[in-house]
Amino acid sequence: MKYFNFVVAMMLLVSLIINVKLLNHIESVENQLMNLANQQQEIISRVDGQAGEIRVVMDDIQKQQSWISEMNMDINSQGSVKGESVVNFDWQIKEFTKDSKVTFHYQFGDQEEFTSIVPKETQTGFFKVEIPITVEAGPRYEIHLMERSNDSGNSKQKIEEKLQEEYAQQSLKYFVSVTQGDVVKSSEIQTQYLGDFGSQAYGVTNVDLDFQGEHNSIFVSNYEESLIKKVELLQYQNETLVDEEEMRSEGAHFSMNQVDPDNFNRLVIKVYFKNEEVFEKEIYKK
Repeated sequence: MKYFNFVVAMMLLVSLIINVKLLNHIESVENQLMNLANQQQEIISRVDGQAGEIRVVMDDIQKQQSWISEMNMDINSQGSVKGESVVNFDWQIKEFTKDSKVTFHYQFGDQEEFTSIVPKETQTGFFKVEIPITVEAGPRYEIHLMERSNDSGNSKQKIEEKLQEEYAQQSLKYFVSVTQGDVVKSSEIQTQYLGDFGSQAYGVTNVDLDFQGEHNSIFVSNYEESLIKKVELLQYQNETLVDEEEMRSEGAHFSMNQVDPDNFNRLVIKVYFKNEEVFEKEIYKK
């Protein structure tokens, strides 16, 4: 009996030793895998960093080899009236010769064609232009709609299309062409949104519409505090005004609850600013 107990004890001891060695081996393998993963991540980071450096170098080489420099733009709206401003551009033609004809082309808002003007040469190969434009003065709007899934697609699309249309109305497209004999070279057409210059005095008006359930609500706020005096909500059936109500004021925020979407197919907010300016904006259309 003693011999049997001894054999069992030895077997248990051997099993324990084997298990300990196995656990140590597994831990060693796990550590090796972790080290490999860390090394792989380090290699990926190095490759990404080197790729970024290569892109920067290639961009610099491309710019150096380009026949035209980057076009610098600034806008002077000081002392402007009703959003009237002057946009200044300057650039360099690197492959300029005396017989080169340089032309600046621009298109603003809903203009169908580009306007072409001869820029002023400040020194050999360096040019500048001044363009008078009228940027619509008023707040910029950001509209966010949360609506039942079966209704949201069409309404969101209409909001997006309206915002894109307004964006295009305040965008300036421009490019430069150089004519040398029978050869004409043109730079890429660039687009610059100028609406922010017209909204400097009014900031961004944020509109959140929550039409997901029974307790529908509208929330209006301005990123710049204390600019808005009051907000009115105008409800329309097509072009017929069916209701007009002042939104509840909460400091720089305005809200209205229990809005029934069945009562209207268009919503407009009338925003009264403390500088006595009043703006209307369509925020929803079925």
